[in-house]
Amino acid sequence: MDQTKSTQLINSTFDSAEAKELVMDLLNTKINFHKLKNFSSNVRFGRDDQYSLKRAAHLELEQLELLRFLEEAYTKNLTIEINSSIHLKIID
Repeated sequence: MDQTKSTQLINSTFDSAEAKELVMDLLNTKINFHKLKNFSSNVRFGRDDQYSLKRAAHLELEQLELLRFLEEAYTKNLTIEINSSIHLKIID
């Protein structure tokens, strides 16, 4: 079995409204993942998942920065190119 796998998730251009929707949806999914992971830790173990709390907070800051960037592009009616890859590696 191959130990690594990569795929091109996004490789296209979008109008700024589409880019905003796509990027915000991806970030919201990741933020919600970490919030649910923290909630699960609270329910199961009675304590926060510190990594998930920090990661969610970091992603929320990144989301604000990207939102400002994308809104500026929107006001100027600009096109956005998005390239995103996923790299997976099996660790024994």
